[in-house]
Amino acid sequence: MGRGVQWTCTMEVGIRVFNLLSSYELLRCGLCEDDPMHTVIAELAFCHGEHIWANLETSARLQENNHYIADLLGLAAVVAAYPNLPKARKWGEYTHNELMRCVRKQVLDDGCCFERSTRYTRLMGEMLFFAGKCFAETPYKLPAEYFERLSILGRFLDAVTNKDGRSLQVGDNDSGRVVCISPERYDDLRLVSRLVDREIGPDAPDEAFFAEEELLYGASGRVACFPSWRGGARTFYDAGMALARYGDWSLGFFASDGFVDESEPGHTHNDKLSFTLGFKGVPFFVDPGSGVYTRDPKVRNILRGTAQHSTLRFGNLEQNEFRGLFGYTRCGGASLDVAEADGTVVFRGVTDCWATRLGVTHKRVVEVGSEGVAVKDDVEGAAPAVVATRSFVLAPEVDVSVVGRKEAVLTCRGVSVVFCAESDISVREGLYSPHYGAVIKSSILDVPFEYGRTNVITVREILNED
Repeated sequence: MGRGVQWTCTMEVGIRVFNLLSSYELLRCGLCEDDPMHTVIAELAFCHGEHIWANLETSARLQENNHYIADLLGLAAVVAAYPNLPKARKWGEYTHNELMRCVRKQVLDDGCCFERSTRYTRLMGEMLFFAGKCFAETPYKLPAEYFERLSILGRFLDAVTNKDGRSLQVGDNDSGRVVCISPERYDDLRLVSRLVDREIGPDAPDEAFFAEEELLYGASGRVACFPSWRGGARTFYDAGMALARYGDWSLGFFASDGFVDESEPGHTHNDKLSFTLGFKGVPFFVDPGSGVYTRDPKVRNILRGTAQHSTLRFGNLEQNEFRGLFGYTRCGGASLDVAEADGTVVFRGVTDCWATRLGVTHKRVVEVGSEGVAVKDDVEGAAPAVVATRSFVLAPEVDVSVVGRKEAVLTCRGVSVVFCAESDISVREGLYSPHYGAVIKSSILDVPFEYGRTNVITVREILNED
């Protein structure tokens, strides 16, 4: 008898055997010594290990991305559970060395994973942590350097998560997890830092916030919340992301190059110089998410495309042209800079994605302070014969009311802001995906871009006259 679809993707085999052996470890003490389950699990573990070893996802096409880390997680779980298997030493030594290499390669110096996706950074962090945890009591124990790198990754995820557990969705989001027993906190990305602190932190918390950390380490109780960073600006230059929280405003600005050391990130988007914006804890401008991958290529490409992000676009061109469903032909990169002065955070970004094809460079300045946000766009170079448009992607819950053609009142959850432009505002239908497999309608504001001058839009609070 052959094998079914459950063995098509080695990543799934790796995560499956980790969960299988973790569950067995919890239940084993309740089984009799002669229970046939012991033999069944051992045979399954060896079968999974053999399959992973024979099908490691290390091809040039995959660039040893998150799939490969899942492969290593599976091997670590098998070796830790059955150290006397004939191939355990070979698998263990290989996995130890590869985990050390990959934690340096796939985790950037500022903590983001090399694919510049917040959700994939969480998945990568979980897989690397659990692989290290498997080896903790084995000859293949990972050094402190390994967990210190994961601590940096955890701090990055902490920064992109608000104290109420809402987090920035940037890049692809396939809803992937290793262990998920607290689904009510899916959007909260702070689990990795909690786990690393429990493993190596000198002042590890006694109380748990996530069910996953309580399962692994126990807890003296549960906490309902814990603090996040309060305000100001945070910049992650390797990730190409910058964050600001001033007053009631929270903003994310993205200028990721994405292509580093010949690694092609398959889960980044054409989102250069785009932004997200919230006010009083309510999201107004958002990243659209992923929706689906192979099931619907059209939807896949819409959601990762330039027109579905809050940035400048030229006709129907893409910042980087698509190649398949996970590849890009590099047309250019991006960079950012951040400054703080007089109660205002100023983000500056530049992308040359259009330089080769259109002969222009896009520059954007985003200023955020206690009174609101201003977005200023310039194009350097001779004006091309292509219509340029600035798009602003709204959260699906936001109601839009265009007033006098150049103003739009945006309302969500009882909170309202006013969006002001120098040209006529139009509203088109967009798509939004809160998690993998779910695609719902949203609205996108389009504002024509006029060559030869700085184009400005502002977003500010609507003040009650009384």
